[in-house]
Amino acid sequence: INEAIEQCSNLTIDNIDRMIISLLQKRMDHVDKILEIKESQGIAIKDERREQEILKNIQSESEKLKLNTQFSQEVFEAVLKSSVAYQERVSKERLKPTPPKPL
Repeated sequence: INEAIEQCSNLTIDNIDRMIISLLQKRMDHVDKILEIKESQGIAIKDERREQEILKNIQSESEKLKLNTQFSQEVFEAVLKSSVAYQERVSKERLKPTPPKPL
């Protein structure tokens, strides 16, 4: 790899990636809280209306920043899909009966 590219990548891209991971962790912390509310109130995990609202907001923010909207939509569609799958997995695990302890 070209030294200038490697230096730029190490200093900039890697730092941005760490920030993205940190923000995803914060997002998932809120997803956990929302899942608890959904479960306690019997609300479905998948909310098409909310997902469309999020994607509309992402498109608007992307346009303001002159970011390729298709790119940002694809990224957030993946985030939303993973979030729903995570919630379904966690919810399913919570519903599993705990095996009896051996005597």
